[in-house]
Amino acid sequence: MQKDLMRSIRIPDPSRPIEPEAARAAVEPLDGVRGVVWLDRQNLMVMVGGARYRSMQTIDRVCSALSPLGDTLGVVVNVQ
Repeated sequence: MQKDLMRSIRIPDPSRPIEPEAARAAVEPLDGVRGVVWLDRQNLMVMVGGARYRSMQTIDRVCSALSPLGDTLGVVVNVQ
């Protein structure tokens, strides 16, 4: 029940952090992605090739790629 409560109030699960290098490897092959850089422990910068990739669909694809690696609530995805 606690896990469900934490998820509903959008608090990241500290027992499921996303490993930075695994995240970079998972996001780099996505369509339109030119580069991936961690700014700090929570902020992931994704550089894309053109305005058409600067969208919520790209953020959704990044989060879907990160999901098997850990709790995506602990990551802020910035697209440029």
